[in-house]
Amino acid sequence: MHIDSDSLGALRDILLSPVARFFQPGAQTFWSSYVGAAIVAGLYYLWSRRNRKTTLKGLFRYLFPRKIVRSLSTRLDLKMYIMSSLFLALQAAVWFSGMKGLNEIFLKGLVYILGPGAKDHALGFGAVLFIPIVLYLALELGYWLSHYWLHHIDWLWELHKVHHSAEVMTPATEWRQHPVEYIFVPLVMGVISSAALAALKWGFGPDPTLAQFWSPSLILLVFVMTYLHLRHSHVNLTAPGILGYVFQSPAHHQIHHSTDPRHFDKNLGFCLSVWDFVFGTLYIPRKNETMTLGLFDEHGKKDELVTSGSLWRHMALPVERCFRKIPLIRSKPVRQPAKGNA
Repeated sequence: MHIDSDSLGALRDILLSPVARFFQPGAQTFWSSYVGAAIVAGLYYLWSRRNRKTTLKGLFRYLFPRKIVRSLSTRLDLKMYIMSSLFLALQAAVWFSGMKGLNEIFLKGLVYILGPGAKDHALGFGAVLFIPIVLYLALELGYWLSHYWLHHIDWLWELHKVHHSAEVMTPATEWRQHPVEYIFVPLVMGVISSAALAALKWGFGPDPTLAQFWSPSLILLVFVMTYLHLRHSHVNLTAPGILGYVFQSPAHHQIHHSTDPRHFDKNLGFCLSVWDFVFGTLYIPRKNETMTLGLFDEHGKKDELVTSGSLWRHMALPVERCFRKIPLIRSKPVRQPAKGNA
């Protein structure tokens, strides 16, 4: 059997993707984003200890706690990162071509229902500012909506449990997800974003410069290069005051992983708290609020996904549990709090 050079090149790119992702400028996994997160965490540590003695050794221990680094949960996170890198590299080509076609379908639908939209013309300064904000809010809405469904539809919750099974959190916990979730979440985000882009093209005209706003906005770039990776960490950095109603701080998302029933299904946003505030799922973290992370089964014991370090078990068990769920939809999935937090 003959394998052509293009196929070999594609296979090579997929196999190298776990490492290559660190060197893709603009990507969520670009190496500088981790450096940015470490700088933010370090500055937060120095500020929190401003009246006490600090040392480089103390800073290093804060950034890389031994208990977290050596955790079974952390080792599983690294396995999941490698698996997700291979899966996402395989998925990428099909995904981007599909979203481009979906945008055209939405645009044709608007023209059919509402008639011809605005004619092609140069965008003014106001539109240049308005369009990225609308597209980013649409992206956030797609993430919030998909995340809401992951928590409120039983069979999806069984898949999402993989992510919530982490007992400690590291930046790699971001990639502790079931492959089905990697399809479902981008699909919902893509549909919402494509619809928003189609509406903007219909309203402002198909100006060529409009297409540049399809890429992640400056808001997302700033987020990625500063504290994105601290969402899954022990760094309890909170957005104070009114900022907590706008931005998802690391503490916001740490609350989301809590086993305390007060925190269940809260803070579903990605970068912003806007949609959580609008839909009533926002929980503003209290100062130095403590919590337990992980999952408990219906008997109050640690879920098997917490105690197992097997990558295969985290792929197969959620699927097995999905098929047991009848009915498929409930108002709220069953979640057990940690002992003492009920």
